Amino acid sequence: MVKTLEIRSAIELHRLLTKALQIEMSYETIADWEGYISVSTPKFRDTLFGLISESGQHEALVKDMLGMIILPTDAEQIPLGQPRFDFTGRGELDVMMELLRYEKLAFDLYSGIRLAAGSPDCERFVIKDDMPRFLAILDQLIIEESDHEHMVSGFLGNVKMIR
Repeated sequence: MVKTLEIRSAIELHRLLTKALQIEMSYETIADWEGYISVSTPKFRDTLFGLISESGQHEALVKDMLGMIILPTDAEQIPLGQPRFDFTGRGELDVMMELLRYEKLAFDLYSGIRLAAGSPDCERFVIKDDMPRFLAILDQLIIEESDHEHMVSGFLGNVKMIR
């Protein structure tokens, strides 16, 4: 269960979505991973292609949501950092376990924003006419990230992460 996220300003909402955008954009670098090149398992490759494809779609949706936020004119835009995935020399299970962590992070981020976005305080940070679409996009992203978690978990089978 996702803890309730409190969003106190349009800038804070924008920063959370910018982080989500960075996560989605990072997935598009999967094709460049050294680990991907050396993998021969068809199920693994299919899973990666699915994640790459949907993350490209998610990137467009998050950019759309960012455009719906009412930012103060003096708001400072946060530059996106470079993707940080590096799977050089790691095995398939290690790669998939790392991907599962990011899928869970994206799911939690979108779920937290969705819970907060339903509050009257948060509604004033989004262009009024765009609010239904904003919420619909979040609902779609939550469903798809949940599907990603299941897809990656299915590949891992009974392997559990130890924290």
